[in-house]
Amino acid sequence: MKLRIFVALLLIPGIVFAETTLRVGNDIVVKGRPTFDHQIHHGYAEYRFTVENHSPDRSHLVRVALEAPQQNTGLTIEKEVQVPPGEQLSFTMYANRYKNYFNMTATVDGGQLRRSEFSEINTGSFNHFGSTRTSLLASRTVNSDDLQNRIESINGWTGTGAFNDHYALRRTDLPMEEWSDNWLAYSAFDGIILYSQDFETIPPGALSALRQYSENGGSLLIVGDMELPWQGRTINLQEASQDSKRYDIGLGRCLIHREASTSFGWLDRIDIDSLEQARRAFPLVGEPLYEINSRFPVTDNLTMPVRGFLLLVSLFALVAGPITILLLAKMNRRIWLLWLIPLESAVACGIVLCYSFLSEGITPTVRMEGITVLDQERHQATTWGMLGYYCPQKPSGGLFFPADWEVNPITENTYTYAAPETRYHIDWTRGQHFTKGAIEARVPSFFYVQNNAIRRERLEVIEENGRPVAVVNGLGADIEELWLRDADNRSYHVDSIRAGQRIDLPKPDVRVAFGSIADLQYLASQQFLDMQKTILKTTPERYLVPGTYIATLSGAPFMESGLGARKVKMTAGQIVYGILPIEVQP
Repeated sequence: MKLRIFVALLLIPGIVFAETTLRVGNDIVVKGRPTFDHQIHHGYAEYRFTVENHSPDRSHLVRVALEAPQQNTGLTIEKEVQVPPGEQLSFTMYANRYKNYFNMTATVDGGQLRRSEFSEINTGSFNHFGSTRTSLLASRTVNSDDLQNRIESINGWTGTGAFNDHYALRRTDLPMEEWSDNWLAYSAFDGIILYSQDFETIPPGALSALRQYSENGGSLLIVGDMELPWQGRTINLQEASQDSKRYDIGLGRCLIHREASTSFGWLDRIDIDSLEQARRAFPLVGEPLYEINSRFPVTDNLTMPVRGFLLLVSLFALVAGPITILLLAKMNRRIWLLWLIPLESAVACGIVLCYSFLSEGITPTVRMEGITVLDQERHQATTWGMLGYYCPQKPSGGLFFPADWEVNPITENTYTYAAPETRYHIDWTRGQHFTKGAIEARVPSFFYVQNNAIRRERLEVIEENGRPVAVVNGLGADIEELWLRDADNRSYHVDSIRAGQRIDLPKPDVRVAFGSIADLQYLASQQFLDMQKTILKTTPERYLVPGTYIATLSGAPFMESGLGARKVKMTAGQIVYGILPIEVQP
């Protein structure tokens, strides 16, 4: 009966799940709910909480957690807050693995009071990470039935089965005033559909978050007569007609259609393709561990030294068995078996331990590679990357990442989620702390990461008489190769620039054809692992427009290992697509 009710609720368009309330003792009341109803395959789901302290004179330390039930293993998220007397605090947490529901629990003052009865936060249905369906979020002004009917008509589909095989369309009844100011709240959706009147009431923080969402590869469809609410060199008008405008925004895109009809009769095949192109491909999800490691190698050998261990066990059995017994019998000292065999066992274990330390050591191996779109005018950096770990010993402190990073595990247990003893546990009290489940000893772990942050790194271009004559590498790592396109569309190529070094530019090439960031968008979303190889094997000028550059770095200064100051064996590389703060000549 409960399952039938749940399925029925999912079929109601625009549903907002009820807020869950949990009372702990006489003083503390915790309320929680998901920001959006999710049916998603990547990114984060946002959950909002309010903690009320009804005590007039006592402050309380409250730890709130969402725990997936035992039969639905895989994730626990939690956060600790200090609530002053008579006040309430609001905060958010994010989940990067999705469940039909969580149990909300609360612990007060270090466990003196705890409430963990079945307090269900319902998140809607969920989809596996790496699914090929396109996830769409529609605002409350959008008629989702008309949108679905139009998409079905364009594709020639009949019934809802084909639509649901290709799309996960979720309409929210959340007022625009309550939309999130953190881009992670939208990271689970490939496209967002809004009306122009939605921008009349949207808060500045949410407006900024939508721009970050677009720069991180998301797609926006805005219906109504309005101008794009953002400006800057990361925004390029690609196509304009009487009825619509198409923009590239960083690694994402935006379509503004002036037709305000709610029937979506104007929607065509190109518009649908624009939404679907925003869907990121995760080529390694669901692959066996050896296949992931072969495409993105973090360790040379995943096989166990079976032959060596078999030889050691056989030798131990021979020595501790007949050889020891025969020798002691000959010496008439059989009583020595009581201490000699344990000693031989300890020696054998010591040999195994020494072999392990000598062959692998205790230092973790980390590999980082990524691409960063760096807007030097706004000091904004959008980074997509991949992390790989191989740790001979499990890191005691787990992994630490900033709170605005999207971190998606892609190891082979992504579809089945983790076993109970390896549940993912994320603490959001200070940033994003993977306390357990993320890395296991002697097992490679891999993650896709994204972030959009303020950064001060830059490539300084020195000009004389309006033309670039030299560059200074302020990107935080050595540049292996640099391709630069100046404002007059002349191209420069330089090899090997150390971090902090100034180098004179060679004579420019003749003016070449304009490139397009759209090709870079495609590479980043569909062929991420082959980007560096693809860019270097093809003509880099294909991706450059006037006032931009591509730099391949020998390090990854825009990414973090998650292991803090711990000593690691690091292999890193990064591509920077830089946008210079200059005026481009038409």
